[in-house]
Amino acid sequence: PRLVQPSSTNQSNQSKNHRQDLATINPFLHRETEAQGLVFQHFAYVTPQQLQFKESYYGYQNALAEWQVLQQQSEFPVFLRQHLSWVKDETLVEPADICGVVPIAQKEPEGEKWRFLQLEEFQQQTMKIKKPFSQIVVDGVFFQISAKSGIAQLWKSLLEVWATNGFADHVIVLDRAGTAPRIPGIRYRPVRGYNYSKTGADAELLQKICDEKGADLFISSYYTAPLSTPSVFMAYDMIPEVIGANLNEAGWKEKHYGVLHASRYITISESTARDLIKFFPHIYPEKVTVAHCGIKKVFSPASDDDMNEFKTKFKVTNPYILLVGERTGVNGYKNAIFLFKALSQLVDKEEFGVVCVGGKHELEPELAALAEGIKTMVLPLSDEELKVAYSGAIALIVPSLYEGFGLPVTEAMACGCPVITCRHSSLPEVAGEAALYVDQSNIYELIDALYKVQNPEVRKQLIAEGFEQAKKFSWSKMADTVAEVLLQTAKTIKNNDTGLDLPLWEELRKLQAQVQYLMSANSASVRASRRAIEVRRG
Repeated sequence: PRLVQPSSTNQSNQSKNHRQDLATINPFLHRETEAQGLVFQHFAYVTPQQLQFKESYYGYQNALAEWQVLQQQSEFPVFLRQHLSWVKDETLVEPADICGVVPIAQKEPEGEKWRFLQLEEFQQQTMKIKKPFSQIVVDGVFFQISAKSGIAQLWKSLLEVWATNGFADHVIVLDRAGTAPRIPGIRYRPVRGYNYSKTGADAELLQKICDEKGADLFISSYYTAPLSTPSVFMAYDMIPEVIGANLNEAGWKEKHYGVLHASRYITISESTARDLIKFFPHIYPEKVTVAHCGIKKVFSPASDDDMNEFKTKFKVTNPYILLVGERTGVNGYKNAIFLFKALSQLVDKEEFGVVCVGGKHELEPELAALAEGIKTMVLPLSDEELKVAYSGAIALIVPSLYEGFGLPVTEAMACGCPVITCRHSSLPEVAGEAALYVDQSNIYELIDALYKVQNPEVRKQLIAEGFEQAKKFSWSKMADTVAEVLLQTAKTIKNNDTGLDLPLWEELRKLQAQVQYLMSANSASVRASRRAIEVRRG
């Protein structure tokens, strides 16, 4: 349909041939449409005149000025609320070509005049449009689970790189309950928080979103998967499988479902890749790509002034050994007790201090019992403060029995901090020849290493080799590798490449959702009954 009025050149002739399309005059001025008796439920404000009207008629302060700032925006997407103060929701602003749509109203190539496309012209432009980019849905669920952990740091770093190199055009991040970090240039889709008691319904929801967004591919930051959209699985470690954790727990079950659903795999170390194939022998090695983690730019040697200020602020009086991250872990795999057993044997142990960063806010009782006489501190440090802690430490000790990568190793090396660790899992791969290695069952080797690392010549060599080793790792490299795998998979995967019977898989997940719903409803009914009994007793 077209809105027309009699031509001003021939008012007496009311034939169709002499009616003028209002779109060729000025389709946007409020008074023009109002004069035709039209009432709109919604306006798209695209001209200065419209914004001026919004200011004067509806009382939106600074509407025109804020809109003009938005017109100068060159990096997309952005949240509309960042530019228009009255907008409070998650609405994103993006160019039309990114969305793969043809605006029916377009500016003339020269000048300020606007016009509506004629139907045939619109159809021709629409037919020329191809899906502009492969669309990849990224579930940011781990930001909800543990926003300050290494995995969250990994994904935040990848998104920051993608926002600057153009790959973000392919990415839609699912923001679980508002927990995802806000990174300019990244598109978000709000979604409810994750609940391990409703994983079946969550898989259905993810499929609904993938369908809504026309997603070619899905990848999760932590073990979620849709029903049928192809997925890539990101494997950080095989810790629960290696150490014999209870794999019937909901979280580990979902991990295994994610592995089974995936068509391709990315691991953060060669060690994790080997373990993935070992525990899931149906996975062919050629389907697995290794993408090593990077190092935040903040991690570099601190100045003497910064180190002195750090010691004063936190009352660090003794030369100290650094422990970063959890100290126990599932079944004790973090193995910090190994360090405290060694320190407890030192004759001069009161001359040492231990600074613990991360993990629980208080030292675990079994460690505290061994730390008697040793000044031990548990500090909640920012990255800037951790950089200084690395720079001033005798050494970073990484006594873990298993690591998927070991971010503290490369962070310490980048800050000029010697590393003492064990030859387990990914640690030799990450530390290379730039660390002192000890047998995790021999506390006397660790004691010897603690003294050895203080030898000026040994220390100088470890620091120099550490700087060189740290240069091998960057978030840009990892982001490029992950992006290449995702794009290649999105472009080439056409059919089910998982080995799963997808129709059966979908039915099983839907059945799981129903069972979980009934269990939840039954649990709620039991709680209500108990409350009623308590009230009657009262």
